[in-house]
Amino acid sequence: MKLPPLLLALASTLVGAELPLEIPRPSDGRFEVTLYAADPAIVTPIGAAVDARGRLFVLESHTHLAPRGYAGPRRDRIKVFAGTGPDGRAASVSVFADDVNEGMNVAFAPDGTLYVCAAQEVFALADRDGDGRADSRRSVLRLETQQTYPHSQLLGLTFSPDGWLYVSRGNVGGLPYAWVGADGTRLPGYGDGGDIVRCRPDGTELERIATGFWNPFDLKFDAAGRLLAADNDPDSRGPNRLVHVVPGGDYGYRALYGTTGLHAYQAWDGELPGTLPYAAALGESPSGLVDTAFAAFPRDFVHGILVTVWGEHTVTLHRLRPAGSSVRGDAQIFLRGGKHFRPVALAAAPDGAIFITDWVLSDYPNHGRGRIWKLVTRAGVPTAPPARPAAADPSPRLAALFAARPTDLPALRTALADADPFVRHAAVTALARPAFRDVALRDLTHADASVRLGALLALRRMAFAEPVPLLRALLRDPDAGVRQAALLWTGENLLTALEPEVDAALSLPGLTPQLFEIWLATVQILRSDAAQLQAARVPGARIKRAPAPELLASLVADERRPTLARTLALARLGAAAPHRPLLVGLVRSSDPVLQLRALARLAAEPDAEIIPVLRALALDRTQPAEARATALTGLDAVAADFLPLLDDPAPAVRIQAARTLRSAAADPRVRAAAARRLAASPDPVLASELAHLLDPARSGRPDTLAGWQQLMADGGDPAAGRRVFFSRGSLCSQCHRHDGRGGQVGPDLSVIGRTAGRAQLVQSIVNPSDDVAPQFQGWEIRRKSGEIHTGLQGHLRSGKGISLLGFDGAELLVPEAEVADFGAMASSLMPAGLEKLLSPEEFRDLVAFLAASR
Repeated sequence: MKLPPLLLALASTLVGAELPLEIPRPSDGRFEVTLYAADPAIVTPIGAAVDARGRLFVLESHTHLAPRGYAGPRRDRIKVFAGTGPDGRAASVSVFADDVNEGMNVAFAPDGTLYVCAAQEVFALADRDGDGRADSRRSVLRLETQQTYPHSQLLGLTFSPDGWLYVSRGNVGGLPYAWVGADGTRLPGYGDGGDIVRCRPDGTELERIATGFWNPFDLKFDAAGRLLAADNDPDSRGPNRLVHVVPGGDYGYRALYGTTGLHAYQAWDGELPGTLPYAAALGESPSGLVDTAFAAFPRDFVHGILVTVWGEHTVTLHRLRPAGSSVRGDAQIFLRGGKHFRPVALAAAPDGAIFITDWVLSDYPNHGRGRIWKLVTRAGVPTAPPARPAAADPSPRLAALFAARPTDLPALRTALADADPFVRHAAVTALARPAFRDVALRDLTHADASVRLGALLALRRMAFAEPVPLLRALLRDPDAGVRQAALLWTGENLLTALEPEVDAALSLPGLTPQLFEIWLATVQILRSDAAQLQAARVPGARIKRAPAPELLASLVADERRPTLARTLALARLGAAAPHRPLLVGLVRSSDPVLQLRALARLAAEPDAEIIPVLRALALDRTQPAEARATALTGLDAVAADFLPLLDDPAPAVRIQAARTLRSAAADPRVRAAAARRLAASPDPVLASELAHLLDPARSGRPDTLAGWQQLMADGGDPAAGRRVFFSRGSLCSQCHRHDGRGGQVGPDLSVIGRTAGRAQLVQSIVNPSDDVAPQFQGWEIRRKSGEIHTGLQGHLRSGKGISLLGFDGAELLVPEAEVADFGAMASSLMPAGLEKLLSPEEFRDLVAFLAASR
């Protein structure tokens, strides 16, 4: 779940009060939900599993930050619910075990033994004398760590069809840790993310399967034999995700680089070389999952994945479709409850029913509330019989690549160039075995860049002992992807001897914004963080995400650097005021790109010293037209200065002058000049702007989405649209980034034109709530004072309160004592009606700019 530290004062006032019984509502009328158990028979339930006899075993939590004076048991209990009485509730309830500390989940082994996952131990319970209570406990796995928060330690467990035990671990707050098997095998780690291991049911043959998670709260095999995990997201990077877990998989998160998830060395959807994408986006605090194929559901629901979304009071359905050797899928609401529906675990029964444990309140400290719901298909509705688990993962190609031998080298090289990231990953994993070491070394000079990249990733994965000589050459590789991976290897290993090669890598051809971010992070690590971290890899140390302002300023000022590198550094500078001399100098630059970017920064933050610079440049006809128009975006209308610009020979200047003069539309001089120019203008764009200036109500604005889509179907000036995007009036760049500049609350729109056409772009502006990706779900905190805060990625913090990622990219933390309510917003963070802030031609230019962003 994250089960995040749920400490809302509001909810705690409900303990002991009568709660309304709101039955969760299925979105499809062929299903029904009934209450199977409720407090006091079950309180604060977490994990659940059903045995072969159909009995439901539920882990009842009493030790997760129990409040002072808690009247419940001192240990967690495992309760057994069996049968169904006349009222639909469990016919019998008994206690199977009552000595569990910080329990997280339960699962049955193929032989019927119950395994329990606690925060720092996995153990097996057995009832040898058949009296219904556990009388044997055997330790299987242990976790050694200084971390004390249970929901970032051991989290979930499941068994594969062939009998292996799989267990997931959270990120332990970046502290050192070690898995310890029953045979003494140790898997230590530090600074990585959460991981998933497997072992035999007796705790032997322990091995790491995958890494790069945040907190993978639950994991299950689907009916096709795929291992799926529900992973919670970092503080500032979403969405929560459903992950297809494959051997050796790296899913991108590294605790060493901070909790936000925004460091350039962290990936979340396969953005970095060697990392894998997720299968589906999930809502806030996903807690449990199950394949609908294991239930008796209608046939059109077979092969969907149900996921409990604790933070949004829902259970979502994800219909996964093939995506190469993996799967992808979108979410739909399958079950929605009221504010006291906090679903946690899902467990399928032999008769085809699904049980759902419900934490009920938003309090994390144990609170004495709890429910269990039973989901079934209504009587009379045809269903498919519950499936049996497949014996193996469904991708024979991946299996063949993972098992490749040296004689299979041609197939591995072909796979390295495949479009499917899972195929490339399987080939790299095979090449990372010792038998391929010499092959990988030779392939670093292969003519095919994909083979060179695969060889580099394989050597990095096998922790090649002497990487510096290799990386000296790889940092000069003509392929940007290879250089990117070489930079990552250099920074991860703190190879300060390579600082000259790293510095030179920035000036090589093929620079991209992502490569620049990785280069910048690598320099930051080598120059600022290496000494601190090298001194024993200090427990809990974090590498800073934000580069030092002086580093960015020196890049911007360095005329030897590529223009793209300087403009990207310019976008990363903070407030313009401290860098005013540098920016003003660039305004006079002979490089038109740098001049425009510097002007845009100054125009976004004009002050008494900057306005004269902008005004002089706007009026200077010797300057490029785009530069003059950009300068005008930072100025309020001064009629005496700008009226002549309506007759400027440069169309871009004339049009921007008309837009700037709208702020003085009530001035008689402006109206007279606009009317005169409108009567004489053959330029339809200028005419439209002048008409809008004189009478916005009569400027041909549609009143429907379809009308806007038709009007915006073609035309527009992308260069003018860039000015609109970054203008103070449009609000676009307050939330969205483009080419490294702008806010972080909304999606980065640098390449939005690759995936969205003009009609979709218009819809997202006119009706922004029609389609909101989970990672951009808005959250709202209402203070007891009545003040309301909105932002992204709501998180509840143990002992501190609730945080949001604000529009400026900074975290806002509201103390729990000041919180009246907290939850997901029903509408988009992006307000509707932004098109009303623009003239029709400004809107058209903006759409043209976004459509051209590729």
